[in-house]
Amino acid sequence: DPIFPINAKWGMEPGYIFLNRLFSHINLPFNFFLLICYSLIYFFIGFFVYKKTSDKLIALFVITYLGFLGFSISGIRQSLAISIGLFGFSFLKKERPITLLITSLIIAISLAFHRSNVVLIPILIFPFIKCKKKTIFLIAPYFALICLQFYINSQVLTSKIQYS
Repeated sequence: DPIFPINAKWGMEPGYIFLNRLFSHINLPFNFFLLICYSLIYFFIGFFVYKKTSDKLIALFVITYLGFLGFSISGIRQSLAISIGLFGFSFLKKERPITLLITSLIIAISLAFHRSNVVLIPILIFPFIKCKKKTIFLIAPYFALICLQFYINSQVLTSKIQYS
């Protein structure tokens, strides 16, 4: 089997499949795979907190006690995607538009780990636009449609699950 499968028979995003297959081909134990994944998650989040917050202690307190660290244990794909996306946002600077390209590339990588990070794409433009009521009314329907799509998808998935 190739390390990077290009078909969708696995039912997961290709970035996570690639990471799994890579560790499988290297013959490292699954616990080591988890250690590397959690190390990446916490490094990326720590980097974002270090670069973008003024009160780092409160930010780490909020991340820890509002459940993200606990969630990352069970939602490893989504946690990897979120942390990679936050890592990308740590490079975004209003006065340097080239950082928009760097952040966009990093968010594209995060999309390879979980599709839900598509909500990060419109957030890319926030530092470059002036926030007016008209702007909010133009952007809000996009977010509402994304939320509606995730709700409909979850309803379809739960209706297909057979409980015994």
